[in-house]
This record gives sequence, structure tokens and C-alpha cells, in this order.
Amino acid sequence: MIRNAVSNMYVSSVVFFDKGGEYISSTVGDTAASNNYSVTIDSADYPENAEYVGATSDDSIKDKVLKVIYPPLNGRQKKIDDNTESIENLIVEVSDNKENLQYIADLRKSENKGTDFPNVGFISSNGSTSDNEAFVYTDYIDISPIEHLYELSCNAVFGNEYGGGIAFYNEEKTYISSIYRVAQSSIGNVTNYVVPLKDIPSNAAFIRVVGSNGKENNSYKIVHIEQLSGKLPELEEEITALKSKTSSNEEEIAKLKTSIPQKTSFMNVVNEEITDGKKVELEYNNIRKNYSICGYINLTSFNKVRFGKDTSEQGYIVEVDSTNVKLERSRNGNDETPYPHGLTIETFLGFELRNVGGYSQLFIYSDSGVFKLGKGIINPGYDSAFFESVGTTGTLVSLSQVNVDYGKDIWLIQDSYGAWANWGWAYNIYKIGFDTFLIDSHGGAGSISQLNVLKTHLKYATPKYLVWAMGMNDRDTGESYNANWKTALDEVIGICSQKGIELVLCTIPNAVKEGYVNTYKNRYIRSLAKDSGYTLIDFADAVQLSFEGSQWKDGLLSDDDLHPNEKGGQVLSIRAITDFPQLLNGKTISDVPEFVTV
Repeated sequence: MIRNAVSNMYVSSVVFFDKGGEYISSTVGDTAASNNYSVTIDSADYPENAEYVGATSDDSIKDKVLKVIYPPLNGRQKKIDDNTESIENLIVEVSDNKENLQYIADLRKSENKGTDFPNVGFISSNGSTSDNEAFVYTDYIDISPIEHLYELSCNAVFGNEYGGGIAFYNEEKTYISSIYRVAQSSIGNVTNYVVPLKDIPSNAAFIRVVGSNGKENNSYKIVHIEQLSGKLPELEEEITALKSKTSSNEEEIAKLKTSIPQKTSFMNVVNEEITDGKKVELEYNNIRKNYSICGYINLTSFNKVRFGKDTSEQGYIVEVDSTNVKLERSRNGNDETPYPHGLTIETFLGFELRNVGGYSQLFIYSDSGVFKLGKGIINPGYDSAFFESVGTTGTLVSLSQVNVDYGKDIWLIQDSYGAWANWGWAYNIYKIGFDTFLIDSHGGAGSISQLNVLKTHLKYATPKYLVWAMGMNDRDTGESYNANWKTALDEVIGICSQKGIELVLCTIPNAVKEGYVNTYKNRYIRSLAKDSGYTLIDFADAVQLSFEGSQWKDGLLSDDDLHPNEKGGQVLSIRAITDFPQLLNGKTISDVPEFVTV
């Protein structure tokens, strides 16, 4: 299995072939200066059925490089198949974070490489040697211990119909088998051939490499793992010790996870030149709680800056000049009140909007100290985090949105029914003390738009559970469910399957307001949950008097005939935690922000 990528310099294209050697596809490199090419292909972009890779290049370019990066340790990673899913996930985390663990030393490898081909002739497929002067071959090269083999490669330049190759021998140097034609012309002039470890005989201890006579770039390389120092072996021993335990070991697993530094996931831009009127935005998202928007600007001149979370005028804007701070706009109305900050802003300006539970505090840093705005920003709303210059110049060293809830097991994706208000069902779970989830919700959003937001978040983290509660704004037709809703749902199902996410489905209540009918969606969702074993939160059953009707139970619907009132939000929340109890599977909040009242 390839770990990271194929990387190429001076290679004009990379070609993929299936197990039988049949052509699949190719990628052409980007032309750089002096007609030198460069290609880098992430492993995620390889064709699914690709087994072999080749490359082509201009024959006049002598320094050709084809590099295929394989995972270290190969098959040595322990497979625990008799324990809990959380241990399986932990093994993945250890593997994914291996290179990022600060206390793990570098992987040390012993390397045997050379270009000595003292014997003229060819090694045939039965192990005999011939006097064919078109070829040369090496003496016996030790590749043991094979279980520690990290990479085996050779420059096998195309010669005649046989090509170059590798012959394998056992510990007694008795011939086993050969791999030939590794550089046949149909694959291109492959200069560096990496042997798949699965193709090396299990009893191989020595090899002899065959190359073309007179070719200067005949060579071979054998790389073994010598030592992996540091903490990783200790962690692997702890994982092994958990094999005999059952699902009751969750607490021990949690402790073990805390010993592994996790990757910090955040949206970020760096080193942007700032001129008058320059606006810098991060990726669009509607996360409602538990994040920080922070920035740092090295100043050459300062007049005024604006920042916040506001693309479609449904968020908020903070304005800072040399004297005051203003909340130029927020979802709770404009505030023209100037708040003197008392700072001297000359060489730099830093800021943080720290959101906890949907309630944001502003901190400003400058040459002369720190200022905290006494007024909080409640329910800050939607849209992209941004920074904008008004007559200010310099360098925006960094602008980030750090989403603390990326670390939560449960993600909720919804429209206005996920509102961060007293009638939002998720808000009602939070205000009784359970902050177990990430929530991204946007009033009026359709399934396609929130699917795109989900894809943005998945670039930074992956949850264990995804509650997909979309559909109110994708209204059913008179005869079937909404096509856009179904398209988005199918893609969400595929994403969850690919990433190992447990999908939680939700029915969508019919509303009294004309046109907001979801009956066909709900029929499909109920059937899908039953047939495929998905967890179902049946919101429709919680508030409707009957499955086919639009009338709600008394006292649950707001005056707009579309959204629940506060009591309705509470009913939806209790249905959510009874159908999906994992929402309560976490420590209660010891200090709920002051704006949340029970």
C-alpha cells in the first residue's frame, strides 16, 4: 500500500497500470523552466485498481527521478481484530500521527546501495546464467531480514525484449524466481523500479540485479529498518495489552489517547500583504459555538480595521480604530456605541474573538497592552471569518478560525431547526449541560449547500457520528421526495461509508405553513433506517399528530407555522436524546455561559 504520493522531477508524465499490466490512465506534469517537469500525485488520487506505476521523460534529461513513497514498518503494524472499535481507531491514530509525535525519534534505516555489476551475462527465468554481452549482473546481495525490509529498488534500464530485472535466492543462494521486464517499453523508460513487497518471495535472502551492459545508471538499493527509538514501541505495547479486554476498557483507551498529541485542525491564511480596502476571508462555515477567530498584523501604518464573521450580512462586524472599538453590526442589532480601548497601536495589532457556547468575547492586543471588550456578542451567526483594512497597511501574519468542536465525536448538520436559540433542539441539549457535539446550522439552507459545508469541515477532522438533519428547505413535490435532498443524502451516505462515520438519520416534520411538506422524505428515511440499520431520530413523530398530516401537537408550533416554539424545541431535544443517547455521553458542563438559562 502506498503511503503518501508519487513524486517526480524531470518526469513528463506518470502512468498507471492495473494488476494485469493494462493501461488505466496517466497524468501529465507541469512544465517548469528549461523544459523540466514536475509531478506530485497524492495517494487519494490514484485509480482504485492501480497496481503499477510508470513514468516517461525526455531522453536528453539525464537526472530523472521517480519516487514512490511506501509506509514505514510495512506489515509490522499490529492488527487487533478481537477488541473494541475504539482500539481499532486508536491504531489508526497512532499510525496517522507517527510523523507528528514530537517525542518519536526519526525512523533510522540501514541502506545498501551500489552500482557494481562485475558479471557480464544474463540470468534466465530458470536461474541459469548466459554469456549475453548485452547484459551485466551483480554478485549476491543480502536483503535479509526480509521482515524488516523497507524498500527494494533498482535502476532497470530497457535493453532488449527481456529488459532488466531481479533474481531472488534463498539462504543457501539457491535460485527461487525472477522479476523481469520491469522496464518494458509499454510502461515507458522507467529509471527507478520499486519492487512491491508482496512480490518478494517469503524465503528470499539474496538478490542479483540484472542491467543493460554499458548503462551508467545501473544501480540498486536495499533499505532495512534498523531502529525505531522513542515512545512509539511503548504505545504499541500498551495497545497489545488491551487485546484481552472487552468494551469496558473505554476509560483506559481514553487515557491512552491523551498521551498522543493530536493534530490541531484550524482554518488559516498566512502572510497576506495588507493594503487599503484589502479583505481576507476564511472558508465558509456556520459553526455556532466553541471556536476562536484570531489574527495578527504587523503594521506599517494604522487607521482602522474590521473583522468578524460576516459574508451575507447575517453575522457580526467588529471595528477597531486608533481610539475605539465598535460592534458595527451583529444579529442582535447595530451598536454605534464607541468603546475606548486606551491602547497605543503602532507596530502590531492582535485580536481574538473567543466563542464559548455561542457567546463571544473580544480581546485586542497592541504595543501598549491588552483590551477586553466588556460587552459580549451573543449568538454571533453565520458565514466566513474575515479581516478587512480601512486605510491600514502591513502584513497579516496569520488569520485563523480554530474550531474546538472538531474534537467532538458527534457532528450535527442542520438548517434553522438547529438554531442556537431557545427553540433549537440542540441548543436545549446544551443548556441542560451537555456539550457533546459540533453543530453547523444555517436558517434557510438546503441540503446541497450544507453538504458543501460538511465537506469543508471534513478536510480538517472526522467525527465518529454524523447527525444529518437536513430537508426542511428541500420541500417534497406533489408526487415524490425532493431531488436535491436525495442527491445530497446519497453523497452523505457515500462519504460516511468511505470515512467510517456512523450516520444518524432524521425525519423532518411537516409544517402547517403551506408548501413545507416532507412526507415522501420521511417515508424514504424510515424505510432506509430500517433496511440498512441506521439510527433514526424521528422528529416528525415527536411533534406531528399523524404521520401523513401537517397538524402538530398542541402548544409546540410557533406563530410562524413553520418552526417549533420553545416547548417544541424541548420536545424535539428529548426525542433526540432518547433515539440517540450518545448525545448525553459526556461530562456535563460545569459552567454554562451566562446567556444560557434553564
